[in-house]
Amino acid sequence: MPRSSGLNGDTGLPLIFRIAFIAPLTFPFPIIPQTKFENKKKDDYIMKTFANKGGILKKVTARKIARMLGVSGSTVSRALNNSSSVASDTRKMILETARKMGFSLPHTQNQTIAVIGDFFPQDVTGYYSLFYFIYDEIARRGGHVELVAAKDIELLNERIFHGAVNYSTSILDFSLKWKEAYNIPLVNINQFISDADTGQVVMDTQAAMYDAIECLVRHGHRKIAYLSLESEMAERQKGCRRLYNYEAAMRAHGFDDLTDLIFFDAENVLEETIFRILEKNITGVVMPTEISGIRLEAILHRNHIRIPETLSLVTWEYPLISAVLTPPRTTIAIDYHEIAEKAVSMLYEMLSRQSPPRTVFVSAKFIERESIQSISASERASVIQAGSTFVQRRILAALLERPMSRRELAEYLKLSPANGNFRKCLGKLLKMNMIALTDPHSVHSRNQKYSLVEPGSRGASPQACQQ
Repeated sequence: MPRSSGLNGDTGLPLIFRIAFIAPLTFPFPIIPQTKFENKKKDDYIMKTFANKGGILKKVTARKIARMLGVSGSTVSRALNNSSSVASDTRKMILETARKMGFSLPHTQNQTIAVIGDFFPQDVTGYYSLFYFIYDEIARRGGHVELVAAKDIELLNERIFHGAVNYSTSILDFSLKWKEAYNIPLVNINQFISDADTGQVVMDTQAAMYDAIECLVRHGHRKIAYLSLESEMAERQKGCRRLYNYEAAMRAHGFDDLTDLIFFDAENVLEETIFRILEKNITGVVMPTEISGIRLEAILHRNHIRIPETLSLVTWEYPLISAVLTPPRTTIAIDYHEIAEKAVSMLYEMLSRQSPPRTVFVSAKFIERESIQSISASERASVIQAGSTFVQRRILAALLERPMSRRELAEYLKLSPANGNFRKCLGKLLKMNMIALTDPHSVHSRNQKYSLVEPGSRGASPQACQQ
């Protein structure tokens, strides 16, 4: 998706990717305020000229703006309608003067709405699919959509907009400076900072996160990790408060020390982080965002890590995908369509002055499928308790598929058959009666294979299983 930057041909106008539903564009309402004029005397002159004796601004018209600037009324009209036929310098002068004079026009149906966001062509899933739903909601109301990349936010001062919907995750302080800099109705989605002058639509993950942790605990899990591709600061600035909700849910279940259970900045080290999680004997993972769960699939497959036998997993719902993975993933689902509908509805209510800005919450939903294993119901859980190792769990996961020789197991695990730790783990699992030789009478045969012992056939004592 193209970002809004650069210049637009001969006119010298900033390029903003524009999607029009109705043409031509009519006068907007209200006008965006610009930053203060450099020439304060000019400001004072304008304010005094259009104020009556009571200090109340008179009605400002396009004709008055034209007379003030010495240009034609049609030039002012075209500039206020975002026409590219007006020279860049003239256009800026007209917009600055109009903003300073408090120029406004009646409410119209085909309004121009700025959608502010982070546009990544390679990632149009999950949170970033919000644009499509916002686009559709504005289209249904007969509006124009103009995309403004968060990094090019100052472009709002060079065009006329009725209002804006912001779903950017890269700039989190829009509300603090919005009224002073732009003064048009704004609705934020999932922003950490808010105020009384901007609308807010927030993803509420509290109940869904609690349900996810409760489900893992109910199935016997005690070491449940939170794995994020983002930094700790980014996580703690999320309006949905997903990290806070994870921490609160864990503490509500009696797990107060979360120091070794939270992993940040895994964007470029996801595979290494998964190994660290398994080495810490963590049995369950909550992993936010839709795309991160899909990226995880390749790592799991490449390293023969089985879900849920080796690791129980809760990810964010990826529509049409999560339910058909093997096994179907247990997820937390965000309704982005509902979020977009509520954001656009609130913005249009603010534009028509039907209701003031407010905060609306959209609850996420927990969906339980098959990616959580009940470790308390299986004796295989003994290798996941204290004293077990990552290699032991991988050996058991491999033998779930079929009996294998030591060489086959080593190749499956990408280890040398002579690896000391690998051979030690095989010996320990044999002693614990978790695995068995297919031919006990030919221990050193090249055709000798290891197989998984069925739970009912195991004779090792509980004390041996914990060694």
